Amino acid sequence: MKIGKESVYLLSFVLSFFLFAFTQAVTAQTNDVTKPEAPAKVPAEGLKNAAEVEAFFDNLVPELMEKYQVPGVAISLVKDGKQLLAKGYGYANLDTGEPVRAEETLFRIASISKLFTWIAVMQQVEEGKIDLDTDVNKYLKEFRIPDTFPGRPVTMRHLMTHTAGFDDHIEPRIYSRDSSDLEPLSVFLE
Repeated sequence: MKIGKESVYLLSFVLSFFLFAFTQAVTAQTNDVTKPEAPAKVPAEGLKNAAEVEAFFDNLVPELMEKYQVPGVAISLVKDGKQLLAKGYGYANLDTGEPVRAEETLFRIASISKLFTWIAVMQQVEEGKIDLDTDVNKYLKEFRIPDTFPGRPVTMRHLMTHTAGFDDHIEPRIYSRDSSDLEPLSVFLE
């Protein structure tokens, strides 16, 4: 049995029609998802001065802290090399009620620091101060990172791409509620 061009065109049209109808049905189902709330409104002309910036964050931050159950936040906003706002919200220590102080309270910045670290490292690479494929110990003064594989030193590229060969677990010695349990990074890396 020979299939003519018209049959192929008809079959293609029918398949395309059903594929289109199916994707529209799936799209219609996903459009029923509740949309997130709109962010706080900023005037169209922007925030004009430090007082308006502070008022904006004073209105926004406590609401978000409550919504996401965050006990404490520090905000520092810099524009054109000048600090517009440095303010703490909530508690640095829930047990003692110690407030967050933007100038003093330390936070572990966790995964968000990867972006800043990459930018800083790549700026150093552009200036010729760091080579991504050189033994990282060349840049360290107070401690050394041992080779994780014999004869293959750990490089900045390994560290930045999580391919240094370190164990995939977090020691409680670097994360703890009690500062007496913490151990210096140089000791932890030995």
